[in-house]
Amino acid sequence: VFWLCVVMTSLFTIFLGRESISLERFLANLTMTPQHYGAQDFIDGVYWTLAIELNFYAFTAFLLIIKKKISFSIQHIALILSPILLYHTVIFNPYHLSLFDNLALFVFFFFGSEYAAYFLSGILFYGLYKNNKNHLVYYFTLLCCYIVALIVALDQAYPTNSPRIITLHITIFFILFLLISLKKIRNTSFTFLGKHYQAILVTLGATTYPLYLLHSKIIAILMETFRSLQINPFIS
Repeated sequence: VFWLCVVMTSLFTIFLGRESISLERFLANLTMTPQHYGAQDFIDGVYWTLAIELNFYAFTAFLLIIKKKISFSIQHIALILSPILLYHTVIFNPYHLSLFDNLALFVFFFFGSEYAAYFLSGILFYGLYKNNKNHLVYYFTLLCCYIVALIVALDQAYPTNSPRIITLHITIFFILFLLISLKKIRNTSFTFLGKHYQAILVTLGATTYPLYLLHSKIIAILMETFRSLQINPFIS
């Protein structure tokens, strides 16, 4: 799917956007990490998130390899790292690194300081969904992730974006996934869509990834093309 989206975006960029794309740049983008191949940049700006996802997969693979020799739960790792991440974010002292700081930097290396809280919270939400016990422990660690997400987002967005909007979006995200994890929101919550509601949900879920990969560059090119033709650009 990703390769197909890269091809589609490249064709739009070349033929409608009138921007040249070298073969080297095109091939580098197929790897999801073109920044590792000289000065190649992303064909579409949204691809940068995929590199962060690959780091997450590498981190998970690393844990699974270790798990073969040492018995532990990946959710337990997230439970340990989340308060450490909060500690690091709030009172980190780069000149006196402790064990906790080094663990936090390890997480930052894989996820980036801006995104670690979201990946860890995803692991914790899944653990909460599967585990009917120790809810307070999960609540506490999810609260740590929530606070870190707010601190980092507000720090990066100030002063150009509204703190209220940022806080609202992050809060809605955590509340929504918490409700799903506690099974307050289920597939059966969407029966109002009709008897084929499950197929509708699967289709919507399957289309979000390609739509995400295609929405930025192609839409920008279409809007510019429509403007040049004196057509309402919002039709795109």
